[in-house]
Amino acid sequence: MRLHCLCWAACELIPKLLKQQAADILPSHTVRCAGAAIASIILKGLDSTGYKAAAGVSNQINAAAGATIGRALGFEIALMFAFAFVIMAATDSVQTSKTISLQVLVPLAIGMTLFVCHLIAIPVDGCSVNPARSFGPAVVSRTFHQYWIFWVGPLAGATCAAVIYQSFKARDDDMRIGHIGHQKRDGKAA
Repeated sequence: MRLHCLCWAACELIPKLLKQQAADILPSHTVRCAGAAIASIILKGLDSTGYKAAAGVSNQINAAAGATIGRALGFEIALMFAFAFVIMAATDSVQTSKTISLQVLVPLAIGMTLFVCHLIAIPVDGCSVNPARSFGPAVVSRTFHQYWIFWVGPLAGATCAAVIYQSFKARDDDMRIGHIGHQKRDGKAA
C-alpha cells in the first residue's frame, strides 16, 4: 500500500505540482537569488576582510572535519527533507484547523527545525538547505567548487519531502473517506 502511495505521488503529484507552480517558480527563485547576491555584496562592502576570511560565506565542504562530497550531499538531502516536511506539516491548513490554539507555534516549529539543521550541518558544509542562500555568496566570492551539491541536495530533499507528505495526506484522505463510507453503509450518521 505504501509503495502504491509513493508511486502515485511520484507519477501523478509531481507533474501536477510543477504545472500549478510553473508560473511562480522562475520569478520567485530569480528574486531570491538576486536578493542573496545583493545581501552578499552588502556584507562584502561592510567588512571585506572578514568576508574574505569567511571565504565569502559560501558553502564549502569542510574536509578538515572529515566531510566528503557524498556526506555533504547526504546532509543537504536529509536536512532539507526534514525542514520541508516540518514546513508542510506545520502549515497544512487542514491539519492546523484542527488545532487552532497551536497555530501560534508554527513559526517556532519551523525556526527551531532550521536552527537544528544548521547546528548539524554547518561544521560539514556550511548548511545550505536553501539554494538561493548559497547562490549569492558563491557569485560574489566566485566560489563554485562543488557548488552543485547546494542545489541538488536541497531540491532532492524538498522533492522527497513533498512526495512523501502528499502520499501520507492521500492515505489519510482515503482512510477518512473509507471510514465515512463504512459508517453510512452501517446505517450510522457521518
